Amino acid sequence: MNFVGHAQLAEDVRVWSLDLPDDLVAVAGVPRSGILPATHLALHRNIHLVTVESLERGESPWRQSLRRGVPARESGIVLVVDDTMNSGGTLCDVRCRLRQRNDVRFAAVYYTEAMPDVADFAFRKLSLPRCFEWNLFHSNYIECACVDMDGVLCDDWTGSEADFGPGKAEYLQHIQTARPRWLPTYPIMAIVSSRLEKYRPQTMDWCNDIACGFES
Repeated sequence: MNFVGHAQLAEDVRVWSLDLPDDLVAVAGVPRSGILPATHLALHRNIHLVTVESLERGESPWRQSLRRGVPARESGIVLVVDDTMNSGGTLCDVRCRLRQRNDVRFAAVYYTEAMPDVADFAFRKLSLPRCFEWNLFHSNYIECACVDMDGVLCDDWTGSEADFGPGKAEYLQHIQTARPRWLPTYPIMAIVSSRLEKYRPQTMDWCNDIACGFES
């Protein structure tokens, strides 16, 4: 499994920025995941961060300067960025929406075995299977995963181990009302937890009430 975390994405975009055209005036992220590399790139280049919708409306906001020293630019390339592409279908759809503009180019940070023709730029080949930190819990890979409970699916217990004993009201209150953290879009294969077996009923109640779709 090829895994990329937030820190690696930020570093890859920083390096990639050095090789992209000098005349970039703005960058737009393909919602949702493309917004992450687009934001990093806009900050590295000190250029405008715009939306695909504004480009579709024919707007050119980079012709006005922004605070913090982002200069106005009359003309140049607008880069529409996605985090990754496989067949290129998503970028193809966006390209179709922006077909009336001649100042837009398309890119993705990561691609699979062959870069689709729809992209003008791409940074790194990343073969399948692959997974990204920013959408791990919204990927169907999670259906084959074993996931921890405390500190992952819900807030961790911060009390001492001595409070795990029977009749400890604070701990019981925690496992019944713990705040959800990372709730997967797909049902996970299993929860692996160090919770004692006697707390299974409360744990399953939490799963059923707050995180519907989990299975024991």
